Amino acid sequence: MSESSKEFLERIARIDPRSREERDAERQGRVFINRRASEPVLADLRKAGFNVRWVAELRRQGDYREAIPILLKWMPLVANHAVKSDIIRTLSVPWAMPEVWPLFLEEFRRNEDEEIRWVVGSGIRLLADETKFDALAELAQARQYGRGRQMIVLALGEMKDPRAVDVLIGQLDDPQVAIVAIMALGTLRAEAARTHIERFLNDPIPAHRREAKKAIAAIDRALPRRSRK
Repeated sequence: MSESSKEFLERIARIDPRSREERDAERQGRVFINRRASEPVLADLRKAGFNVRWVAELRRQGDYREAIPILLKWMPLVANHAVKSDIIRTLSVPWAMPEVWPLFLEEFRRNEDEEIRWVVGSGIRLLADETKFDALAELAQARQYGRGRQMIVLALGEMKDPRAVDVLIGQLDDPQVAIVAIMALGTLRAEAARTHIERFLNDPIPAHRREAKKAIAAIDRALPRRSRK
């Protein structure tokens, strides 16, 4: 075993002092629980001709349109975190629209699990186009949804609607989403946001300083030469 491998295993042991056998047993236990939770979904998929061991395997099969109604049925019913996340990710494809969009919005609003909300937000980002701006802006500004809004805030940076800049500037004082708001404003090359982002150059959080620097550089590159002087 190389020295680097030893160091890696020692670092893992410091993080989780249990024996390898104990960690393996826990992983196997989680796999067993997840498999049991996914069985009703998989049974329905098998009836439709999809012989998969996990929902995630559908994503390697190309077009699985006939599975979409089954996944939409089970998404709000499944409580298991891993299985629900797999269903959401598997539904996050453009050709699942328009059926999936209202259910994603509903799931985002009603689910109190912040990690699940984040996964749904990621799906919303993948499915959103310019016609969905109002829904994105509403969710991005609803601070009760916490860090689950991060992917939605990022999605605003991909919108052409000029209102996106003001919405994003308004999120810079929310520590739950500030870093992604900075990133989105950099993507938009939003000159109006430059002074708002500058204060993060001295932020105590290194990631904020790094992203602020990148965003300001992107904005400056987009400015007309005369405006830079």
